Amino acid sequence: MPNLLRAVVYKMRFKTRKYFKISTLCCGIVVLFYTLFQSINRNIFKPEFLSENDTLSQQFSLRSIHVRRINDSTLDNHSVDEWNLDNHGFNVVSTCKQTLFPFHLARKNSWSATDSNKTAYVFSAYLFDTNKTVIIGIKTAGSSKFYCQFWYQSPHNQNVKMKSKLAKIITISEGLGLRYTALLFQCMLPQSSAFPTHVSIVSERCETPMNLIDIQFLRSPFANKHRFTVCLTPLNFRYNRDYEILEWIELNRILGADKFIVYNYSSTINVAHVLEYYSKRGLTEVVQWNLPVGVDTWPRENKSVEIHYFGQVAALQDCLYRNKGVSEFIVNLDVDEFIIPHGKNVTTWSDMLRQLKHDSIVYMFRNTFFKKEWNNTGIEIHNKSLVDKLRLVTLRKLQHERKLSLPKQRSKYFAKTAGVSKVMIHEVPEVTNLVVPINIGLLHHYRNWETLNDPPQAKVLDKTVPDKFSESLIKNVLKVRSDLQQSPKGIQCSK
Repeated sequence: MPNLLRAVVYKMRFKTRKYFKISTLCCGIVVLFYTLFQSINRNIFKPEFLSENDTLSQQFSLRSIHVRRINDSTLDNHSVDEWNLDNHGFNVVSTCKQTLFPFHLARKNSWSATDSNKTAYVFSAYLFDTNKTVIIGIKTAGSSKFYCQFWYQSPHNQNVKMKSKLAKIITISEGLGLRYTALLFQCMLPQSSAFPTHVSIVSERCETPMNLIDIQFLRSPFANKHRFTVCLTPLNFRYNRDYEILEWIELNRILGADKFIVYNYSSTINVAHVLEYYSKRGLTEVVQWNLPVGVDTWPRENKSVEIHYFGQVAALQDCLYRNKGVSEFIVNLDVDEFIIPHGKNVTTWSDMLRQLKHDSIVYMFRNTFFKKEWNNTGIEIHNKSLVDKLRLVTLRKLQHERKLSLPKQRSKYFAKTAGVSKVMIHEVPEVTNLVVPINIGLLHHYRNWETLNDPPQAKVLDKTVPDKFSESLIKNVLKVRSDLQQSPKGIQCSK
């Protein structure tokens, strides 16, 4: 009997050791898989182009953002107003249980779709009046609902909140029948003690967005840094006339421009060098205008044009809101246009407005064409050889059409940024546009119409620009050319 008992005890001890080894092995495997899962979970939402030290913006850290979808079991533990998403140190708080914070989409100055059908695209967002946000975009025809998703970050922890509001759509009719036109999405901020850092535009309130836009905070209207900021129509068709944009910037600086916002759809490297020169001196801001829709082509291609002239109207809206509280006026111009004071002894835009003795929100200037194909027979041009060498069109072409364009036809303007909410190419809607008398100011438009046989009586000799600005313009252009040539890159403007 004792022997039998010893045999039973020995067998039980053997099985216990066996089961212990198996249990230990199983536990080890479970721990290994759990560690691997945690590692994947920490990195699955981290894009390859971000390092551990990259940041989304000055206010949004990306170093520990790991997002997972909320599950149904979590819903019951929170109020109907807010749902909390637990993701190991980072919380997304929202009334929408399935919405993700799309931090990987954050880009500055980049067009993004609002939905998979590409019903609309958005570019930039501006917050002003402490509670009103305007988002610049383009949209197809037809009525649609859109929502603003506002994203907030708590200053004390790793929480991100999302609150959504129905957007008001402000259409800007261009009347050209193309697929896309400019528009503004306007949303009032939800009641909160904090300000959002980003906004997304979506067609369904709780969907995960396809866009994420930095919100730019606008300054008080009383804190204007500049008086005149010039908004340039998007450069296009691989724009390469560096000598032209150099003259345009320098003459407008003489007239009173403090800053230039240059929208760039496509241009060449020589133009980029000139713009870089001015950007380093704080005079230009280049906005890359990478429109994702069909645009004009040259030479003409068999492709659909989906928006008017490279989204010029949308660019104007962006320039307006970009300068609210920063510049008193925006000045809408193309690279071949100049608003020239015609009053006696008046050489700047500020002097010209004082001469008017009338305060207005918008000052409109009538257009006249200086045809570039007209020859200079019988016209004396001071310093002609140097003017020709520098290719200064405003000092070479001194005849304009006797006929002037009517107001709102080809006209351009000064607009007070604090007084307008949207602008068009040739006028500002919904406010009074003061038409400036032509003896005070006129829009000089230098363009080649290829009409060589115009009769002499159709032409008017106008030496306003060379008489007032020739010496200073030549001096300034020569200085910039010298600086460019002496730069490390040894850049020279086109001859």
